[in-house]
Amino acid sequence: RTPPPTTADISHNQIGDRNFGAICDAVASNEHSAVETIHAWQIGITSKGAKSVSQLLRRNPRKGSGSCWLRHLFLDCNAISVEGARFLSQALIDNHDGSLESLSLSQTKLGDAGAQALARALMVNTSLKELNLGAFNMIGNAGGHALAVALLRNKTITDIQWLNGPFSSPEWLYRAFSHNRSIVRFGFSESRSKGEREKLALREGLNRHCALRERRLAVLMGLHERVGGKSTLF
Repeated sequence: RTPPPTTADISHNQIGDRNFGAICDAVASNEHSAVETIHAWQIGITSKGAKSVSQLLRRNPRKGSGSCWLRHLFLDCNAISVEGARFLSQALIDNHDGSLESLSLSQTKLGDAGAQALARALMVNTSLKELNLGAFNMIGNAGGHALAVALLRNKTITDIQWLNGPFSSPEWLYRAFSHNRSIVRFGFSESRSKGEREKLALREGLNRHCALRERRLAVLMGLHERVGGKSTLF
């Protein structure tokens, strides 16, 4: 018997809001759904499509529940806009410990208000590990500042990609990155001096080293417990 597919790739098909909503409803209503990844790049959806998928995210099982509902969602190159970002943000807040681990929103016309909405979700969400805001989202100073403040509090994001932004003072993002050890990949291609690039590369390396050290420590602790605390490792 062929196992059910875990990935739904509907990218580059102009299916629109109505058909995408039907797909989301089908996944949400199927208790035995095996779909973990939805690739929906450039499918002609708007904030209405974002509302449909946000309703699916609200029903996403909690991580560790044994279910394998949606974990990776790619909505790039769709006109999600500010309203759509608010729908997604509220879903991430309502189901803050759900199963969604990665969200990609490059070229979705978020703007400052959309970035601020997502920042509110990052303040409380504990499932999301990867956030891709990509390019051409018109996120300026207000949105950049909100995201930086959220990243100072969030301890589960490990990878954030934001390829450009028309803001004049990106220092808050550097500060958030340097104070948040959980972030091990930070893509931010705003023009920087050589010194700034070297400083960010060093910080990224230190964060990777800390994450690796913590994983090794967790493994050693597990071994220590298995032998009844008799190990000489500690």
